[in-house]
Amino acid sequence: YGGGAATAEMYDIETKRWTSIPSMSTVRSCCAAVMLGDNIIVMRNGTVEQYNLTSKQWSPFPAMNIRRMAFAAAVVDGK
Repeated sequence: YGGGAATAEMYDIETKRWTSIPSMSTVRSCCAAVMLGDNIIVMRNGTVEQYNLTSKQWSPFPAMNIRRMAFAAAVVDGK
């Protein structure tokens, strides 16, 4: 596991390539991520941030009610 990382990459299904995106503001390991609209939401241990594909910037997202790590996440019905 090491100390985690703040670096991030995004996978493009059409080109089948990974692309570096700006680093997150928080170092993370054992996190989960989902695509919600034009945002990539990354969460771990209660902290959450979102990457907006249009602005290409990370911003805070409301914290989870229960802290979790090494878990899975999914978007259901766009929520």
